[in-house]
Amino acid sequence: MALKRNKVSKGRIPAAETEDAEITLKLAPVPKEKTKAEQVIAAHPAIQPAKTQRLLFDDKKNQYVAEFGTLPHLQASNGNVMDNNGKLLGYYVDIQIVSLNDIYIVGPCDNKAPADLVRRSYDNKFFADRPSFPSFPNIPVETVGEYIQELKAAWPNAASKRYQEVIAVLHGSAKPTELIGQLVLLELSPSSVKKFEKFRLQMTLQLASGLVTEDQLEVLRIWAESNSSRLLACLR
Repeated sequence: MALKRNKVSKGRIPAAETEDAEITLKLAPVPKEKTKAEQVIAAHPAIQPAKTQRLLFDDKKNQYVAEFGTLPHLQASNGNVMDNNGKLLGYYVDIQIVSLNDIYIVGPCDNKAPADLVRRSYDNKFFADRPSFPSFPNIPVETVGEYIQELKAAWPNAASKRYQEVIAVLHGSAKPTELIGQLVLLELSPSSVKKFEKFRLQMTLQLASGLVTEDQLEVLRIWAESNSSRLLACLR
């Protein structure tokens, strides 16, 4: 499986595929002296630590990275979810999120431009892989910004657009599929990302208010919007 751990789990090492149970490490915290600035802040009565609101699935951010093309890719197609072999899974799929990754699609943003000029970046600074440009082999590329400037000489609309990769276990679908129980990858378009972030905020507030439970949010329903390429989330 071409799935790479992007972050090490805190205090836990996944077991290999043997009969051995997983190994749990118990790490004792190392005492650390406060800096002078920390001592001054701690003694000041008017300064309190800022509280940051964590959204639902923040703990899933950038946990794993899948090599491009190695996982079944699900996308919206005329009100249905379709895999990369063109098979329709129906209007919805049920998934359990394993990793939620920001990804930036960088390219000419022109349908007439060569497809091999479209690149991918996980941080909007550097590319996920070093591109080889069959169409334009002499284009020098070091960073996303430099590449966009090179492209703009021929394609003024060249840009970087934020998408999200969702790596998940497929739990169900509207139509039968052999992918049930397997890892799949869904790529959310910029408009889908905005809708999904709104859903995450709503569910975060409802979870804090006791209107939904963690069990209800373990497996989500992702459905394909009619007459668009958007994938939207809801409770099952």
